[in-house]
Amino acid sequence: MITTGIDVSKAKLDVFFNHMPHKKHETFSNTPQGIEAIIRRLPENAFVIFESTGPYSKLLYKTLCEKRIKCCCTNPYKVLRFAQGMGRHAKTDKIDARILAEYGDKAEPEPTQFKSDKDLELHELVSTRDVLMHDIRAHKNRLEISFSSDKVNQVFLDVIQKLEEELFKICQAIDDFMKQNENYAKKKEQLETIPGIGSVSAAAILAYGPEIGTVSGKQFSSLIGLAPRTKQSGSTLMHDHIGGGRPDLRKAWYMPALTAIKCNPEMRKFYDKLKAKGKSSKVAIVAVMRKMSGYANSVIKRQVNFEKEGKPSLPNLAA
Repeated sequence: MITTGIDVSKAKLDVFFNHMPHKKHETFSNTPQGIEAIIRRLPENAFVIFESTGPYSKLLYKTLCEKRIKCCCTNPYKVLRFAQGMGRHAKTDKIDARILAEYGDKAEPEPTQFKSDKDLELHELVSTRDVLMHDIRAHKNRLEISFSSDKVNQVFLDVIQKLEEELFKICQAIDDFMKQNENYAKKKEQLETIPGIGSVSAAAILAYGPEIGTVSGKQFSSLIGLAPRTKQSGSTLMHDHIGGGRPDLRKAWYMPALTAIKCNPEMRKFYDKLKAKGKSSKVAIVAVMRKMSGYANSVIKRQVNFEKEGKPSLPNLAA
């Protein structure tokens, strides 16, 4: 494979072609026409590396996957640390494109796949719901201080009412999406059989973690960012910490874990066991989140209901 690095920005794409002997760097517009021009310049065994830049990389990512060109939408933090390790401190679009190509050659990241249209639609619906809920909470918090001006108070009340109306429409759209897509509806129903996971959380888990059921339990835990990371140097052994993963997916597991601790005797016993060992409440809650994610991944993978088939066997996370 010949690695090609592409630095993505709003208006343009800076490309570093590794297979060309002379003019390796070129700039193209971030448009369908510009991306098609890049594809025509790629060799047959090309492997394209670019950073995740939200909506700016969406068109490039989707087009490469549709053309069945191997590509990797990588975490910008990984590329930054790679550049620092190589002693590269200067930063321009041209330099970034070259560093991406070098990162692909040396780190050899796994190819990634663009989300399906349905996965993307569900993600957009759920993320919009989360944004509306966040804004409603923010405006309600502002009203707690009760502004001196009645006009200001009324403005915020009107905004909250409008946001709540839009939130209702988005929630209805999510329900309609589930009714119209049997595959998602079945997975959502299976997730809801796990004590602690409700309708809202199940939709969020499927939206932010569409890989559920297609990877191992450890891989899914790492995807969420719940896998503990050990830090040790010489005779010094530091506390394990979680990190990485997808913050939105991790947030989606927090409320189900709290609900399970209160309502599920098994999870309550597991939580109390960790507390008795001297673990903090936060550590115990994270352990419950990790255990529940393992159950959920197994349920979707086996395509069964948790209550009917019983819980799958998992490693002893309390050890």
